Amino acid sequence: MKPFLITLGVLSGCFVLFLGAAAVVIFSSWEEHICSDGEYPTWRPDGPGAACFQDGSAPQRGYVAYPEGDVPALLEDSYEPLSRYPALKPWVREYVTWQKSAGTEPPPAMPEVG
Repeated sequence: MKPFLITLGVLSGCFVLFLGAAAVVIFSSWEEHICSDGEYPTWRPDGPGAACFQDGSAPQRGYVAYPEGDVPALLEDSYEPLSRYPALKPWVREYVTWQKSAGTEPPPAMPEVG
């Protein structure tokens, strides 16, 4: 009876280790995307906030796409564009003025960053 209990204990311990290792593999490879498939992330130049819009559609007034070539895909990669690109600050002032005007002309184009 004693060898059976020892074997059972060893097998249970191995099973627990296996479950623990499986959990580590599953949860460490989890990547949370900012947007769903078929969408792209945007940010608000006039304050905090972000949204996702359908690929091929223009963002809603008040939101702009991230600078081309530096679009975050994963939540852990997201960033505040004005912190990364201080040269955007004059454009943001111009954009906010345009946004408050409620005019029909297109928004000012975002300058190249890099």
